[in-house]
Amino acid sequence: LLTNAISGTATAGSAAVTINAGTNATGIVNAGTNISNGGGAGNIFLIADNVSLTGGTITGGSGNVVLHPATATNTIGVEDASMLTHVTSLELNTISTTGTVVIGGSGAFTQSGDITIGTNALVNQGTKNLSFITTGNILVNANGVTTSGVELLKASGGSISGAGTITASGTGAGHGLDLVAGTTINSTTAADQLAASGAGGLTISNTAPSGTL
Repeated sequence: LLTNAISGTATAGSAAVTINAGTNATGIVNAGTNISNGGGAGNIFLIADNVSLTGGTITGGSGNVVLHPATATNTIGVEDASMLTHVTSLELNTISTTGTVVIGGSGAFTQSGDITIGTNALVNQGTKNLSFITTGNILVNANGVTTSGVELLKASGGSISGAGTITASGTGAGHGLDLVAGTTINSTTAADQLAASGAGGLTISNTAPSGTL
């Protein structure tokens, strides 16, 4: 449990950093700490059902910074406070990395709950690389999400839908925006369709295409 009682720097050199608050009701409260991998390539994992990141900073070097609920079935809201685990765009602004900010995850940190983006406000992450990963569904609401980095939305067992705009202008490995779904991408209802823009290229992969982008 990391709380506002801790100040200064929590660092592990260039190694991975894992902070796991489990299902504790307080979760991770970073109110004045610099969580850092020392500017190296080690990933930073923040595992908690509840997080508050507004007061401190997270320095990821070239590593990934992964935010994952301790309860993998929890819904995640990025600018949606109605979800069980939620963060704001302002909280994500406390993270700096040339790697990727990962919401949800796979492998040892597989996310199965749905992810909802952009309900309360625009998710604007400047130059960051973003990945939203779940085996459930991803819903992008009207305020949408934007970055000038590269972006991945992966709902490997579900759908990607909503009425928001997804923008990524990075070039990455030849593409700026990847949409990957196990079922459908987008809705067949004209009033409820995603708009997607990948200045560095757009890739779409799903097994049951639906709607238009």
